[in-house]
Amino acid sequence: MRRLWITRINAGARMLGTSYSQLISGLKKKEITINRKMLSELAVSDFNAFKAIFEATK
Repeated sequence: MRRLWITRINAGARMLGTSYSQLISGLKKKEITINRKMLSELAVSDFNAFKAIFEATK
């Protein structure tokens, strides 16, 4: 399942012009704690929330 989650997160990140590794790195630097399962669900079902999390990593 983890591979599926990472694939979904990467697809969402690519739509925003970044990569999976850059997104995860940004989350860690800003100390935003969200697991990959929830992040992948947001990427699939609520892209606006996923985008908001991405914006918070900048």
